[in-house]
Amino acid sequence: MSQDAPLSDKQQAAQRRDSMRLRMADPFFINNSSRAHEGRKTKGPSQCAWCRLPIAEAPLFRCRDLECRRGLPACRECILVVHEEHPTHWMEAWKEDRYWALTNLSSLGYIYQHGHGGAPCANPTTETSTMEMATRFGRTEMLCRGSSAGPRCLDEEDRQVRRKATYRKYRETHLQDRREKTRLRMAALRQRQTGAEREARLLRQRQAQAKYREKGKLDAPKKPTRKTKAIVAPVVLPKKRLKPTAPSVKARPVVLRAVSPFQDSGGIDYISLRSPYPPANDRPPTPPTPTPAGRQTRTPKSLAAIAGETPQFTAGGLTWTPLDL
Repeated sequence: MSQDAPLSDKQQAAQRRDSMRLRMADPFFINNSSRAHEGRKTKGPSQCAWCRLPIAEAPLFRCRDLECRRGLPACRECILVVHEEHPTHWMEAWKEDRYWALTNLSSLGYIYQHGHGGAPCANPTTETSTMEMATRFGRTEMLCRGSSAGPRCLDEEDRQVRRKATYRKYRETHLQDRREKTRLRMAALRQRQTGAEREARLLRQRQAQAKYREKGKLDAPKKPTRKTKAIVAPVVLPKKRLKPTAPSVKARPVVLRAVSPFQDSGGIDYISLRSPYPPANDRPPTPPTPTPAGRQTRTPKSLAAIAGETPQFTAGGLTWTPLDL
């Protein structure tokens, strides 16, 4: 294919894309486009973002830190009010050549007051000093101003706090253990002593012990101490609890006969070997066995003699009469 041949539509589009890639990769083109538009429809700011003052009446500034209204342009008075508590931020000023120039707060008239956190001082000095600071954007100079009041500027509360802290430190130093101080002093004296001084001190101790031994004070027998008998309290053993026993009653078989309210029932007989009376809870004896119908229970002759002397009682809806066998 010759070079003079016309390019197709695809080749022309690819050529345009290549030129656009080169243009976007050029840092100079990127800087110019960002400075010219700044994300706005116009090429530059027109008024203050706070007081709406137009740019024709006052120059505009903006902060490079994103915390301050995301870098919106503002006039000099508004930008100083916003940055009373942020003296380390860097500013940018809008130039007539349609670009932002780097500057600092001191060039705008900002003076940092020492000891007040940016608040106005009651007795400020007329002289200002320059302080150099290192921030993330670089090194900058800031104007500072002190106070002419001197020590009188401190409040009484600040003085009391300082006194309390000082007294507390003195008390902690004074209340150290005296035995610890004595131990440290004796250790220092031992380190200073030589071998001859240590031997002389030990010899004096042995001579003192020998003198007391000769007088009989060191090895004297001790006086016998009076022995006291220990008072032992008598041990009281708990009494063994005996189970209550019922009086021995010879059990004999007793027949309890119940008179049924039904006709032709023939009655109910129950043999008990312990007591001739029903239980205390007034329940009928268990298990009662009814007599089959048509069968008559034979009553011993001896029961007829005691039938009138034996009392009757009611239990379980039946009338019971104890009969001896």
